[in-house]
Amino acid sequence: MEILERWVDSPVANFDLGFLFEPSFMYGYRLTGEERLRAVALRAADRMLDFYHPQAGLIYTVYDDRTERYGRPVGSAIVDIMMNLGLLWWAGEETGKFHYHAVAGRHAERTAELHVRPDGSTFHVVDFDLDSGEVLHRGTIHGYADDSTWARGQAWAVHGFILAYQATGEPSFWEVTQRLSIYFLERLPANGQPYWDLDDPAIPDVPRDTSAAAIAAAG
Repeated sequence: MEILERWVDSPVANFDLGFLFEPSFMYGYRLTGEERLRAVALRAADRMLDFYHPQAGLIYTVYDDRTERYGRPVGSAIVDIMMNLGLLWWAGEETGKFHYHAVAGRHAERTAELHVRPDGSTFHVVDFDLDSGEVLHRGTIHGYADDSTWARGQAWAVHGFILAYQATGEPSFWEVTQRLSIYFLERLPANGQPYWDLDDPAIPDVPRDTSAAAIAAAG
């Protein structure tokens, strides 16, 4: 935990602070009531806010290769970020400060708008101009193609949006969760092990991703 705590102030920290500090310091505080753990979890939530872009309405990271591709400063919002919002939902409830919920809620709204396709599938990444917030491209980093659906990204979305619904009671998040879940479930093989990309044209002769199954099942 002492080693992990240093990551809060690391110059290379990013949105993954939610992945790192929710199951460690946040849940550690819930289990033990130890104030030091609470303080570190709240510091991590505050640091997450540094990666929010108000114009785009998105939490983002910067990938050097994508900045080079566009020849200008570019922010990338990946669908995985939905699972990191739990730290912000908790921080809002814990402190009574609305801005944590406001940022998490706006990111979820924009993710539903920009990442989720009408058929319930998802883009993995949305690139936008860091100066203006203008969306430049929607596609993938880890999936088969820009217009396909990376299984693990779809699972992050399924799980992330049900958490957003639980945190807010917003009906639109529940509706999105249903569409995401149906798309995922309808593309599962009989043994329940998802294809690594739900739209890979070589299905069924492709790798499986059991982590995507675990994430979606947990959601």
